[in-house]
Amino acid sequence: MESSDIEKEIEELSQQIEERRKLLSQERGLVTDEEIDKNLIYETVLESFGEKLPPQAPPVEEKIEKKDEAAEALPTKKATGHYLDNLPEEVIVQINELISQIPQKGLRRTVKEAKNLDPASLDAFHDALTDRLYEELKKIKAI
Repeated sequence: MESSDIEKEIEELSQQIEERRKLLSQERGLVTDEEIDKNLIYETVLESFGEKLPPQAPPVEEKIEKKDEAAEALPTKKATGHYLDNLPEEVIVQINELISQIPQKGLRRTVKEAKNLDPASLDAFHDALTDRLYEELKKIKAI
């Protein structure tokens, strides 16, 4: 896959994320939270590649409303680290291999391949991809 193709995919995702942000802003007011940005990316990636949101990933609105309750009920990220850091080594290798293929194969083909993973590994792939896309989109000032 050529560099311009991956750039085109990222630009399309960026536009879709911005559309979601505008809708959310109209409903809730100003939206400038890192967690909300990551949720927007997560939802956009899943839906743009033909996947449905899993039942355990509530829409952004629900996460906003339950944020305080969840923060009190769960240990902080600083205390426990990110769950992706505690995955079995073979799953981490698998996810990293898929993510490293994105520049050559593109997002759509890579996500299609990832659909062959078991559900827990697929969810971890989506989370890792969301984190990576968030950083890349931030770097190019697309979010």
